[in-house]
Amino acid sequence: MRKINIAKVCERIRNAREKKGFSQIEMASKMGIDRSTYINFEHGRTQIISEHLPVFAELMEMSEEELLFGENEPQSHYLHEGDVTEQYGDLSLRLERVELNIERILAKLDK
Repeated sequence: MRKINIAKVCERIRNAREKKGFSQIEMASKMGIDRSTYINFEHGRTQIISEHLPVFAELMEMSEEELLFGENEPQSHYLHEGDVTEQYGDLSLRLERVELNIERILAKLDK
């Protein structure tokens, strides 16, 4: 599971606002929150909560994932061909070990 770097989230929030040319007061107004609450989001004194994140993301024309992780889509939910091949190889090795252990156990039981 990916971890959220709060300092980076705060930086992305500030950068997105500045890129759109909005002041902190304007953003607070657009989001329907107090100016001090918005400023606390940008400075990391208050974490942007789930009800405000989608509003901010929509105003900035960004995805929530992009704000939280700096990406357009959550990459961890997708498998790539190389990942599947690697996982298959790993599972094959594990299965071989299990089969060997079962054979050893059966051999001991036959004695």
